[in-house]
Amino acid sequence: MTPEEDDRHKRLLELAQTIADGKPVDWNHALEADPDSSESIEALRVLESVVAAHVDPPPSIPLPFTWGPLEVREKIGDGAFGEVFRAVDTRLNCDVALKLLSSSRAGSSRASQQFLNEARALAKVRSDHVVIVHGADVHEGRPGLWTDLIRGQTLEQLLTISGPLGEREAVSIGIELCQALAAIHDKNLVHRDVKTQNVMREDRTGRIVLMDFGAAAAFLPDEAVPREEGESVYGTPLAVAPEILAGGPATRKSDIYSLGVLLFRLVTRRYPIDATTFRELEERHRTGHRTSLREVRSDLSPGFVNIIEQALDPDPRRRPSGVGAMERSLANRKKSASPLQILLAACVSVAIVIGGVWLWRSPGPWHPRPPVPVSPAPKPALAATASLFRERDGKSERLMPGARVVPGDKLYLELTGDDAMNVYVFNQDEKGNVFVLFPLPGLDAANPLPPRLSNRLPGTRQGVPESWQVTSAGGSEELFVVASRSPLAALEQELAAVPRAHPGAPVELSREVLQTLRGIGGTEPSSVDAAKPPRLSEVLAKVSEDPVRSKDLWVWQTRLANPETGP
Repeated sequence: MTPEEDDRHKRLLELAQTIADGKPVDWNHALEADPDSSESIEALRVLESVVAAHVDPPPSIPLPFTWGPLEVREKIGDGAFGEVFRAVDTRLNCDVALKLLSSSRAGSSRASQQFLNEARALAKVRSDHVVIVHGADVHEGRPGLWTDLIRGQTLEQLLTISGPLGEREAVSIGIELCQALAAIHDKNLVHRDVKTQNVMREDRTGRIVLMDFGAAAAFLPDEAVPREEGESVYGTPLAVAPEILAGGPATRKSDIYSLGVLLFRLVTRRYPIDATTFRELEERHRTGHRTSLREVRSDLSPGFVNIIEQALDPDPRRRPSGVGAMERSLANRKKSASPLQILLAACVSVAIVIGGVWLWRSPGPWHPRPPVPVSPAPKPALAATASLFRERDGKSERLMPGARVVPGDKLYLELTGDDAMNVYVFNQDEKGNVFVLFPLPGLDAANPLPPRLSNRLPGTRQGVPESWQVTSAGGSEELFVVASRSPLAALEQELAAVPRAHPGAPVELSREVLQTLRGIGGTEPSSVDAAKPPRLSEVLAKVSEDPVRSKDLWVWQTRLANPETGP
């Protein structure tokens, strides 16, 4: 066995051990770090889904329940420090996100008090780009904090769907995150967990919001305490500053480093320093083994690359003096013209001068040329809103990300856009199998959908609304919506052989059905037996490769839990 094969074997064993320990795996990172082992990694990913289907979830509070003034309706995720729920604040009569400290941590008075102190301090932070913390308290022994409920996608989800971003979009996101961190730093706090998974883009407005303060920590001089032996590193290790990995305290400069990692990842889908173990990560930091942004994205402007490289400097003293300075540098990049624009402007100037000289020397009459038509202003990026609903007993319930569905549930989508849109809706399970939910033959709704109307999908049949039906269980379901101003011929061709939903088909729960049918859509088996459906992220990456077309694309995603319900 060669040294390379031995290293690959060890990495696969580490992944298998992580699954056996019941810990989450970053599969995208695993595939990027070791593309030669993609088949083995995919097999381990299937193994993880099998393990999850046969292991009872950790005990939690039965839903619904009341926590102080909040009526808790559904679980929407797991944070670094506990569980996250959608709740209704009965005093404000609005939805909020409630984060409860895990029961294991809540048993520590020190951890509980630190959690509450930080939450109350963060409640003083006010910024358009920081999620608002409404309060923190303890009820029935469970410390918790509640915040605004942001409806949208994380930057990591956007990367998965659309691939690396362009410079202009990354600059805009960086500016808004600098403003978010400035508001936090002004309160003598540091965030400690700036990463793509903790930043959301709001569906309705496109606003960038920094989330997840469960891993934030107060950094007040009179509250600084020595780092305890064996204390874990907060945040994704690949995104934290080297001084924190070495055991030092978190500072404003370490937040700047993490922001540099985030911007690097936005434009490359990679980390500047990649590793699969802590020891390997520490060694690569020590030796300066870092991926060059200039080599990965040669199309980026030198000024933008320099901003990221400065933020990623291993010496905190050589990083930007503060997020305000970094914001100004990014703002200058946004204002400055590209080299191509400068060259075009110079060419126009030279042409005017040459034309003037020619006119001055040219004998004979001069006839003015007709005016050059002015190009119309470019269209803004396509904007839309989507909401997923479950219909039960004639009543509709909006489903938040992470909501649980069971066989027999009827689902539908409400979609509204500012422009006429060609819409494609897909369902993908945890194994990567894809199922087309819209457009479907035999229904009244068809592309393009009309603008500024609430379109109910999958549509109607002879005026009667249809719904998708959950037909099997045993994992998770991801729903993707892709909208475009023009038809996506490449996408339609790629998915021509993918099975399609059959709304209204009867739900049968025999063992054969559970083993052979997709989770959402209907009970008729696919007419395509031999075709291997593509991974949706790969399909969407192909569609969004054209930077001109990307403005005309809008993508929305949500994940639903669909666990095994029993024999």
